[in-house]
Amino acid sequence: MAGAVPARERRLPSELPRLPVCLDDDDEEALAAAASVAAASPSAPVGGGAGEAPLKLRHLKVAAERGHLEAMYLMAQECDDRVERIQWLTMAAERGHVPAMHDLGLASVALHERRRWLLRAAQHGWAESMAELGDVECS
Repeated sequence: MAGAVPARERRLPSELPRLPVCLDDDDEEALAAAASVAAASPSAPVGGGAGEAPLKLRHLKVAAERGHLEAMYLMAQECDDRVERIQWLTMAAERGHVPAMHDLGLASVALHERRRWLLRAAQHGWAESMAELGDVECS
């Protein structure tokens, strides 16, 4: 499954750090923590109490806008809007995020773009992209 966190990297919600309710854009440690919490468990609580999901998304968006690759990728996963999803995937993929390359390849309508991103992910050793690339080449 694309974007799944390997079992060895998963943590129980009780093992995850709690994030502050207010995230300072200049606090690189907090930005990294925001992305790490979401990466470890996309449904893990962030902050405390009501409104945790919007808080998680705000932290993720700030981290993504500040250039955190995993946060960009996770923002793409959160998007219901296809155009916005493609934008986040493209930003992450262009900066070297391999799962984003794979997902962007799968999301691409144009065959040349699909091949381009799957090939880049495959060159980085992403097995699912290698298999998909074989299917693209055969069609």
